[in-house]
Amino acid sequence: TATLAAGTVAAADLTTLAGTTADTINAAAITEITGTLAAINTAIGNADTNPTTYTATLAAGTVAAADLTTLAGTTADTINAAAITEITGTAAAINTAIALMNTVPAGYTVTLAAASEVATDLTTLGGQAGITVVADAITEITGTLSNINSAITAMADAPTTYTATLAAGAVAAADLTTLAGTTADTI
Repeated sequence: TATLAAGTVAAADLTTLAGTTADTINAAAITEITGTLAAINTAIGNADTNPTTYTATLAAGTVAAADLTTLAGTTADTINAAAITEITGTAAAINTAIALMNTVPAGYTVTLAAASEVATDLTTLGGQAGITVVADAITEITGTLSNINSAITAMADAPTTYTATLAAGAVAAADLTTLAGTTADTI
């Protein structure tokens, strides 16, 4: 059994230890794990006894929103994401990931996947401080006409072609003209 002392551990070191002949790893005393998001998630998976609470300090780089959510589901009580430069995924997944971070980067890019997005999720994402939204891969935006127009405005890099699927209800002609002036290829 390898019992780790209190303090900071690099995720890569914990994973290396798991590859040795140690049959169990007791990481209960660890107070901080550092490294890439993927490395931290792997390290936590390798420990037989995880810390009850710890700080996960993420290294600079790109992270997937789903991986941030996985990390938040562990016993990490603090996620320090100040160094990350990009988050990828859907708008809803990225909004969830941002809400789970205790320390958010001062400026970073969010790159949206090729998918259908809800206009209000895009507007929420675009309203976050310090974010550049790259949405050129989006294939569809759904919602009210007003919400779709707001979402397009909130993105730094709007999709080149996409389908705008409008919710049922009355629409103002001016709003429809605004949407028609965007890159929506199908309304």
